[in-house]
Amino acid sequence: MTDLPHQRRLFDWPVARFLVIGSLGFIVDASVLLVLILCGGDAYVSRLISFAAAVIVTWWGNRTWTFRERVDQPKYKELSAYFLVQTCGAGINYGIYALVLFWIGTSPLQVLVALACGSVTALFFNFFGAKNAVFHSGSH
Repeated sequence: MTDLPHQRRLFDWPVARFLVIGSLGFIVDASVLLVLILCGGDAYVSRLISFAAAVIVTWWGNRTWTFRERVDQPKYKELSAYFLVQTCGAGINYGIYALVLFWIGTSPLQVLVALACGSVTALFFNFFGAKNAVFHSGSH
């Protein structure tokens, strides 16, 4: 079966690619967070470290796949802008994370639930911020 010219595949949509890269970032975030907590780290401080690791992974993935048509500035400027947008999103994410931890506790499983709640809440801000403030050039 051939595709009609007006049909789009799932990964032709930047938001679908953003979700894939975001899922990869979530895995990195959760993995680093759990390792730090299981090694005795504080749940709040460890989250800051895991966030930084996830931002680098998602920036690279979004740069090379999600918004590849829009990349036209030096990497250091792009990473700086991306980090700023993601830090704002992280404020939303971390606020929800801390609130959920306050309500349910800080066992490793509860930390993952809080991480998921914060991540989902900040998802939309992060997508539109990346699309419009970081990867904003090009025809899309």
